[in-house]
Amino acid sequence: GNTGNMSTSGYGSDHHMHFSHSNLIDNCYTENSGFFAYYRPYGTNPMHRITAAHTAFWNIASGGTKAYCVWTQQSRYGYAIGTSGVGSTVYTKENATGTASITDPVDIVEGEGLGATLSPQSLYLDQLAKRMITTSFQDSKTETNIVFYPNPYQDTFIIRNAENIKHMQVFDQNGKEIFTTANVKRNFGKDWIPGNYLIKLENIEGNVFFKRIEKLQ
Repeated sequence: GNTGNMSTSGYGSDHHMHFSHSNLIDNCYTENSGFFAYYRPYGTNPMHRITAAHTAFWNIASGGTKAYCVWTQQSRYGYAIGTSGVGSTVYTKENATGTASITDPVDIVEGEGLGATLSPQSLYLDQLAKRMITTSFQDSKTETNIVFYPNPYQDTFIIRNAENIKHMQVFDQNGKEIFTTANVKRNFGKDWIPGNYLIKLENIEGNVFFKRIEKLQ
């Protein structure tokens, strides 16, 4: 996803018109600012009018003096899930008199002021992990004699027939390599944090295959 910092000089980050639909604003912090997506009955031809649609504001934290961090009045369904900080309020009211009927229904707000306990903290990373581990990669069927157990595990897991493995790479749920070794032992995973892992293995015949494993809390 796109990440970074931006100064708005106290103005909000604005969402309206043509490129404002089906966006995810994820796990952000605002300082004397906020995110706006509301109807505007003004502007040159074509007028601003249409606001965002089907956009989600997820886990937005706020500092400074502004009373709210999200103002969402989207043209179709909109979502603000999980806010925190001094300006954790979410506005769903109409920006201009008489526009509420144009943008009905009122956007969905959950977890206002409860962002610190929101799970997952990042919807983007959560969905990335689910897609990478469960969809993009399937356990190889060609190497049935190498087994991880227990799976899921809590402390360590055992690799059955580890002596048949020549090389192993371990990737976390974000696709980052966290471990590689040519000395594959029987027990692994004690120092790994809870989550899903993709393991790339090469056996002594030079065949490459993949396994998945999950470490529990």
